[in-house]
Amino acid sequence: MISSFPQIRASDFAALRRLASRTRRRLERERRGRGGQRGSGMAREKPGGGSLAGTWRREESSAEDIVVHPRRTSGKPISIADAMIATARLQFEAGERDRRARIEEAKLAQQERLNEAKTRQQVADRVRQDRLDEEDRARQDRQEEAKIRQLEADCAREDRLFKVEVARSHHLAQLESQQHGRAIQLTKLEMELAKMQ
Repeated sequence: MISSFPQIRASDFAALRRLASRTRRRLERERRGRGGQRGSGMAREKPGGGSLAGTWRREESSAEDIVVHPRRTSGKPISIADAMIATARLQFEAGERDRRARIEEAKLAQQERLNEAKTRQQVADRVRQDRLDEEDRARQDRQEEAKIRQLEADCAREDRLFKVEVARSHHLAQLESQQHGRAIQLTKLEMELAKMQ
């Protein structure tokens, strides 16, 4: 029994046993002195006989109380030590229920903290992913803008080259025209010189 109630020390049980032993000896002496007659205090009985379940039984015995555990229905008296041990058992069971309830509450609180941490992590992951997606879109936009600028620069260069080529062609045409005119004039002069000779 000591191992079943770790919160009660062995010395407490020894004291209870000594108290129960002294109480029994005193009650036996007093009963022998009265001839075994009961006092005026009687136990409550059911109409059909037997003690009421869930009640305390009291017998007059030199102002000493002998109690019946509420869960017993036979009406058999038990000693004060047994009652104290039963009370200790009830206290232990209540303590065990409280301990299990606290453990369950701690588990629920831990699970709630885990769920909150998981939710915060999921939100942080979504925010980080959104930021990465935004940065990727911005990088793609910059690349497209760079391509457009490069195409514009290429078109401008091609346009300038075309204009230069047109100007060069025009200048060459003018030079050829001038050379053709000089050749004609030179031919006329040679013909006139030939006539003069």
